Amino acid sequence: MRLLMILALVGTSCHSIAAYDHTVASDASRDQPLVIDAGALDRNPADGVDDQLSVDDQFSVDDQFSVDAGGDAVTNCIEQTFFIESDTDDMEVDSSVLVDGESYVSVDDPGGIYIGSWAGNYTWGIFRFNFPPIPDKAFIVLAELKIWGNLLWPTWDVSEDALVVQLEADTTPPQVTSADEAPERADGMSSTKARPLIGGPIRWPRSGGLAWKVGEYNTAPDLASQLRELQKAHSLAAGGQWQLWLRGVHTARDAEVLTFDYGMTDWISPELRVMWCIP
Repeated sequence: MRLLMILALVGTSCHSIAAYDHTVASDASRDQPLVIDAGALDRNPADGVDDQLSVDDQFSVDDQFSVDAGGDAVTNCIEQTFFIESDTDDMEVDSSVLVDGESYVSVDDPGGIYIGSWAGNYTWGIFRFNFPPIPDKAFIVLAELKIWGNLLWPTWDVSEDALVVQLEADTTPPQVTSADEAPERADGMSSTKARPLIGGPIRWPRSGGLAWKVGEYNTAPDLASQLRELQKAHSLAAGGQWQLWLRGVHTARDAEVLTFDYGMTDWISPELRVMWCIP
């Protein structure tokens, strides 16, 4: 096992789920960008998220909405933030060969959840979020993942080390119980138990290295494209769970970031903020 580093962080956080309704500007047409006015939201400008989201950058208005030329388009948009709710909703999967010759799944690790690479293979952080019924006609505009930074492994190179975020191709993913269920191995070996993924990998950050911040939230690139692909393949109308798998971008050396595990004294939940619009 790794030598645990202890980082004392002061403060706790209490969260609740909130939903907001927003209306698309009534002058939207096929020839104009469809812009959702999210100015009424507390969007934490300090984290670099703009007050307005241009949906035109995300999808074709013609394909998604039935809008008559010159007519009005009114869309109801809902935003909710989801949190880890139980000990089995966040865990670490290490598929490397450890000193004892075994891989492992850690549901309740007092040291926290390590994400990156170790001993020539991936160290996975798994985060599962419950979501409510989302209508089939809804379009997912935004999916923002935030993870609290607890520690940065000394060999992590902020100029080139990064994470990869992937989404499991299931709306009711069962709990992971074996390292053989990891979706990928760096050595190319495959397992019949490997969990299927959907929507393609998203590099965090898009380019360069990840300057993992300790003692505050770290925000991943938008994951909405992954959620939309899952919605296409499996209806979200009955509700379910989004299960995200995070790993290092390479295994050239031991390089990991660390976040709190559910139930730890100073635990601060990861957050997944999602906005969807219903035409």
